[in-house]
Amino acid sequence: MFLETQEISKEFGKLRAVSRVSLEISKGDIHAIIGPNGAGKTTTIKILTTQLLPTEGEAFVLGNDVRTNALNIRKRIGVVFEEQNIYPRLTVYQNLEFFAKLYGVKREKVDEVLGFVQLSDRAKEEAQKLSRGLKQRILIARALLMDPDLIFLDEPTVGLDPHVAKHIREIIKDL
Repeated sequence: MFLETQEISKEFGKLRAVSRVSLEISKGDIHAIIGPNGAGKTTTIKILTTQLLPTEGEAFVLGNDVRTNALNIRKRIGVVFEEQNIYPRLTVYQNLEFFAKLYGVKREKVDEVLGFVQLSDRAKEEAQKLSRGLKQRILIARALLMDPDLIFLDEPTVGLDPHVAKHIREIIKDL
């Protein structure tokens, strides 16, 4: 199984944010976790991306236990966070180049992912001058830099107009 959870739960004090979630996801599948605000979707993603540990249950990502093999998981996943956490004064290219250096990825890969998300023509523009949809494409490009085996997208189309949201969904399908 590519990703599997067995009745994971997460509690913050008396608040149970995630309650007994079990998932089985195979390679090549696209899955969405949907529900109202506060239902635990982001918390579940944070467990699966090793940012939080489950209070109960087990979770395995790419065959690795989230409790004991976090580094192995992090090396093989890409994550697009709900918050658009890019450096606003850096150009599109500089944002990706910075993370490529952190990940030990060659500069050629920056050009490749820019082309994939159709941002090559915007590479020299400051990120702060771009629309929300274009910033979202930067985040997707960043998640692709390491050729991840699995990508997590936390609300990838929130706040986007329908046309841009459709384009983001097309990028996801292409992956």
